[in-house]
Amino acid sequence: MQIQSNSEKDRKNILSDGHAGAIYYQEKIYQPFFSRYTHYKQSWRTKQDLHYHNYPECGRCLKGDGIFFVEDRVYPFTAGTVIFFPAGMHHIAQSPVERNSLWEYVWLDAEALGLELPAHEVIVPDRDCNELFRMMSEEISKGEAGGLSLYRHLCAAFFDKLNVFTRSNISADEKARQSILPAIHAIATRYQEPLTAPQLAEICHLSESTLRRNFLIVTGQSPMVYVAAIRLMMAEQLLTETDLTVLDISERCGFPCLSTFNRQFLKRCGISPRDFRKEKTSPPRKP
Repeated sequence: MQIQSNSEKDRKNILSDGHAGAIYYQEKIYQPFFSRYTHYKQSWRTKQDLHYHNYPECGRCLKGDGIFFVEDRVYPFTAGTVIFFPAGMHHIAQSPVERNSLWEYVWLDAEALGLELPAHEVIVPDRDCNELFRMMSEEISKGEAGGLSLYRHLCAAFFDKLNVFTRSNISADEKARQSILPAIHAIATRYQEPLTAPQLAEICHLSESTLRRNFLIVTGQSPMVYVAAIRLMMAEQLLTETDLTVLDISERCGFPCLSTFNRQFLKRCGISPRDFRKEKTSPPRKP
């Protein structure tokens, strides 16, 4: 069996090798698959939690949604998204407090497995890659030495598919995703500002109708619904990690007024911001 818990990682904070401030996760690779597998619940994280690994990382989102920070770039993800990061690349996933995402991750020794990896990150909602990754993780979980040959073939097919997304012949969905990435980045870094759909379209050099269509393809939401979701995610963090008033949080997260914030928060979380804070910050009851 190749499964290891997160508590078994050797975690170091490297401040002297050009990765200042990022957490270094030293993954241990296990034979016979030259890989390590884990099942992971992704909770709320901020850019302060950026980290990197000593081996390439790939994974798939089983449930939930959120955004990935990859160095200075931002990507949305939903269930079915597949990711790849080369060794040493800074990244962190961010999911809402009340709706953690579930992931499977694999770190692998590409040289030992004879794999040709993408040169940069790949984050795509691709069905074929998703199914291939599922079969890869299944073989690792079995832990049978005789499965190495099949595992190699599955890895080769998986990365052949991923490499397609680094070339020009990418799918229409991937083109839609790439077209709105400037808007995704603007929303993640300027969510406190009064952003509008026309502004986001201009940032992406798209018509407003094309922006709306591509946002629906990639995120399943309109641009302004996506903006509101990011603002509410940020509000959740401030409610649980600061003593700011609900009014201050509403203003810092870009809501036009407190009533709008309360209404949208209640609709998303099923609870008011004040009650959410009490629930998340109160000590657990004794049995």
